[in-house]
Amino acid sequence: MSSDAAPQTRLFVPTMRLAVPSIVENLLHSAVYSVDMLMLAVLGESELAASALTGMFLWRMTAVTASLQFGAAAYISRRWGESRFALARAAAMHALALAGLCGAVVGSTLMLMLPWVFRMLGGNAEVVNLATAFTTPIMVVFPLIQMRVILGASLRAAGDTLTPQLATLVVNVLNVAFNYVLIFGKFGMPALGMPGAGLGTASAITCGFLFLLYRSTRGVKPRRLFDVPVMATPKKGATLDPSPMVGVEMAAAEPGAEFAAGLPIPRAETPRARSALAGTFKFSRRGMRLWIPGVTAPILRVSGSALIEEILVTAGFFGFIRLISGMGTMPLAAHAAVSAIESFSFNTGGGFAVAASTLVGQALGRKDPALALRGMALCLVLTITAMGSLGIIFSIAPEWFLHWFSPKDAGPLFTFLAIQLLLIAAVEQPLLGMTQTLSGCLRGAGDTLSPTLAQLIGTIAVRLGLGYWLAYPMGLGVVGLYFATVIDWGARAAFLGACVLGGRWRRVKV
Repeated sequence: MSSDAAPQTRLFVPTMRLAVPSIVENLLHSAVYSVDMLMLAVLGESELAASALTGMFLWRMTAVTASLQFGAAAYISRRWGESRFALARAAAMHALALAGLCGAVVGSTLMLMLPWVFRMLGGNAEVVNLATAFTTPIMVVFPLIQMRVILGASLRAAGDTLTPQLATLVVNVLNVAFNYVLIFGKFGMPALGMPGAGLGTASAITCGFLFLLYRSTRGVKPRRLFDVPVMATPKKGATLDPSPMVGVEMAAAEPGAEFAAGLPIPRAETPRARSALAGTFKFSRRGMRLWIPGVTAPILRVSGSALIEEILVTAGFFGFIRLISGMGTMPLAAHAAVSAIESFSFNTGGGFAVAASTLVGQALGRKDPALALRGMALCLVLTITAMGSLGIIFSIAPEWFLHWFSPKDAGPLFTFLAIQLLLIAAVEQPLLGMTQTLSGCLRGAGDTLSPTLAQLIGTIAVRLGLGYWLAYPMGLGVVGLYFATVIDWGARAAFLGACVLGGRWRRVKV
């Protein structure tokens, strides 16, 4: 094996160790609302259409408010790669406090605006009432949702994707149990229908947050990602964690590097931190301050671009669903069913995007951009392979997938339309995966500007502009909107690929 091939081989294990739990966690995240949809579809088409509006609304509002996670993850992964563990822990606590405050303000504001929001999204009176009844309890726990996002992002940035996955599993198990009891009125409880689904989901989310908070405060010890020796070099003005080597900071070195004192560091010791205290992910009181010099500013700078990106994404998706809801309840319900199925593929790409982001951030923290580039390439190949395969599976058996998410009163027209949409969605999966992974790579390096520009191009020019033209003047309806999404993901993937090849991400300071 050549020397160039060896580092690529070593990357596969940490990549899969990050990606697989992240994929499972993402699928479990989607399963929360997919389970709601499956249970509510039994009640009728209006409930299914309302679940489409609520799922889209909650997904986008959570993503916009949680933009702070991108800055926190980029900062924490870079510091963890540098072995500056105390600073990473303080940043995690700081981001958690900011997320809770932001979630409280946004959640209380949105709760008052829910009927207006769902009317603006095109819901009729019945759908608006159902969607509002479902979403209100979830808005009550919205601060906990935001804090849970930050907790998960911080742990993943440090290399631990298993603990967030376990917390999401807790949410899913409890969500099924609570919904079964509250929607259908079991064990002596009244059948609450749509409001019961919202109450059950909010209760499950609360329990999942408490589980994740408990695990984090007890101390989690993530594994280091790279089997690369390090050496101690004095660094002027460095702030260090307590460790066996007080007064020095860890920096990346080539294999065979030695201490300044001439003592080699065995390769076997490098995957884990040399100090149990230093390598533990646990919150620090230092993070409770309102402003931390050298921490708050870079987190907010990176998160600011991510916030703009998420606002553009939200505008695009809300505009997209407004165009669909204007066509009637059936196209909206068909879109809801296809989106639920597509989430299995979408979340696979999201898992590899998390892996890519952490790999790139920690590799740059070790001053090794070549390793970061190899991690990008590996994650990209794995994403295209996985999501392309899922797209083929969707196209082979669309009726079987749609059977699970169709309303009980679905007719042949609904089935025919939904199959068309699912076949188009199957084509876009590899392009969607490329976009997700390339965006994760750039965010891990601290470059959130390039993904924001990609969102601007795709959302305004393609998804809404071209989509509207195909749907209405060309008369293709919701099928035309789906054709536009294929072109949208292709344009974004090409733009982000050019940004990676341009190399600006190597010079971003975090």
